[in-house]
Amino acid sequence: LKPLNLISKHSILDKLECVGSGLQTMPGAVAHKFSKIGDQCILNTNSTIDHECTIGNGVHIMGSASVAGCVKIGDYSTVGTNATILPNVKVGNNVFIGAGAVVTRDISDNEVVVGVPAKFFRYFSPEIDLSPFD
Repeated sequence: LKPLNLISKHSILDKLECVGSGLQTMPGAVAHKFSKIGDQCILNTNSTIDHECTIGNGVHIMGSASVAGCVKIGDYSTVGTNATILPNVKVGNNVFIGAGAVVTRDISDNEVVVGVPAKFFRYFSPEIDLSPFD
């Protein structure tokens, strides 16, 4: 199967450097120039990605979240509703950023951060239950 890009006609994707397959953008989502967006990403309603950002595979940027310029977000991370990531921050893989959080520093892999400013809450250990396939 070939993944589809579902891009709302009410979203704005400026001259992006790279867009992966399976991108979903909702109305009001904006991605600015020279940004890279990986495969299977979701840019929810009114989310903003500023210039020169790198968004990994499987990233979900929830509604009204703002990602400032030159931010790097690792694979399978989630940016909560109304959260803000300040410029030049690196977010690792499998990171959860809580709703309304303001990220001012780099975040390591598998961390959950919450608050203003965003602080470590706990580690996230992704687990997959494959027993239905036995």
